[in-house]
Amino acid sequence: MFTLTRILNAPSNAPEPLKQYTTAGVAYKLGTLLTLSGGKLVNCEATDKPLFISGENAAANAKREITVYPITENMLFTAPTASAPPLLKAGDKLTLNVANGVAVGVGSASTDGVATLIDSRGALRPGDRVTVRFDG
Repeated sequence: MFTLTRILNAPSNAPEPLKQYTTAGVAYKLGTLLTLSGGKLVNCEATDKPLFISGENAAANAKREITVYPITENMLFTAPTASAPPLLKAGDKLTLNVANGVAVGVGSASTDGVATLIDSRGALRPGDRVTVRFDG
């Protein structure tokens, strides 16, 4: 999952929470990336630009609204990578790695990538965490 590690040029690392309506039949997990479809939250696909990160777990049809945090360009996240980190370089655009309908990390470098790799130091193999941000 994605973990917010830093908000650049901000007085605190605590983003403002919001409540957003859920989509019937969709489950939500803490730290997953979300976008909107028809005005309601859905889990991101591999090339969807995330608008929010989930602030809580919710079973399908469990709630009408959940807590989310809007994603801004100055936020840095860590996430596991599905690619071999030595093959990645800072500035690469990465797709989202989606498993069971949920973005669980970042995937490979692609022109369709939505996450910009900021730092991969210390990441030696798939599954290790890298730092990314989501640009506009």
